[in-house]
Amino acid sequence: MEIIEAVWEKRNIALSTFEIEVSENDSWDDLKESIQNLRFDYLVVKIPPSRTDLIFKTSDVGLIFVEQVTKAHYSGELPTLDSLQLRIVNSLSCKEMTQSNKKILFQEISNGLFKTDRVALDPLLGIEKSSQRYLGWISDELKAGALIYEVTKADDLIGFFLIRQVNANASHAILAGLLDKYQKSGLGFVLNFFEIEISQKMGASAVYSIFSSNNRGALAIHMSMGYKVDRQHYVYVKHSSSGVN
Repeated sequence: MEIIEAVWEKRNIALSTFEIEVSENDSWDDLKESIQNLRFDYLVVKIPPSRTDLIFKTSDVGLIFVEQVTKAHYSGELPTLDSLQLRIVNSLSCKEMTQSNKKILFQEISNGLFKTDRVALDPLLGIEKSSQRYLGWISDELKAGALIYEVTKADDLIGFFLIRQVNANASHAILAGLLDKYQKSGLGFVLNFFEIEISQKMGASAVYSIFSSNNRGALAIHMSMGYKVDRQHYVYVKHSSSGVN
């Protein structure tokens, strides 16, 4: 079992937050005791899907299911695109984001670009808190060395992605999104394609990605691009440590 004090969440959403990642070998007593010993405003617990013995007891300590998170990776040659996808990719440009487009993107995020993550969907948090969280998350990643790329068509910003080289062989595609007016355009695949392309230009042989079941399109796109699933977790949350018995 891994317990992390998510200090970045205190900074981003003003809540004292802990994250617990349960292993295949942890017992219910281990998990319950860990929760009882923590003092928090917001708790995130990640449980492997195979641990049904724990899953059926989560309500005993007030945990609420919010999403399934999948961690996956891509390796090998660039994905093969069909003729239509290839025409679309060739009509677009991808490069490190300009300052002017950062301003546009950050305003889009402030306006509620991300609507399906667990914070945005939580009635006790909502889109405003979610937007603050994404802006803080991007800022933290950029300070840590991540790069932010823009995807444009004739100078019109379509979407973005954030990527960080983990080591000589791997990169992490941290976050990506289409601007609101392109959400239903069918262009989501271009972000994954460019992530892989940029990762390979960095010299990495594999790119790692994480996506949520709350974003149904993400699963389809990742699988169509040839990503392989590494592991999955069911994610539960609880507000306030008071009342944990």
